[in-house]
Amino acid sequence: MDKRVVEFRKIAERVRDGRKGGSRPYPDKAKVLAVEYARERVASGESYSAIATELGIAQTTITGWLEPGSRSFRPVRVATDRVRKRPNRAVLVTPSGVRVEGLSVAEVIRVLGALR
Repeated sequence: MDKRVVEFRKIAERVRDGRKGGSRPYPDKAKVLAVEYARERVASGESYSAIATELGIAQTTITGWLEPGSRSFRPVRVATDRVRKRPNRAVLVTPSGVRVEGLSVAEVIRVLGALR
């Protein structure tokens, strides 16, 4: 295993301090190690997902470090008129960005149950 990955994982373990999740910032040294390693792996054709797994972090974390502008807010338009026409319908948006519209609340519950 690459020595940068080993060192990053040690630092990450100290940062997490036994916690499974959460948003504690990584020290700059850890980011430098991870980004240097990730850029080499991307250049050799590896995916962000695989790199994140190797480092033991979320893909969104490595994506944010490699593409700093990717986390910026984007303008959206809220179509309130559509909501009023169908008050008993919901919109389901998964964390991965899949969007399903026009569901009843019961249908949303069934879909969420099936995703578990």
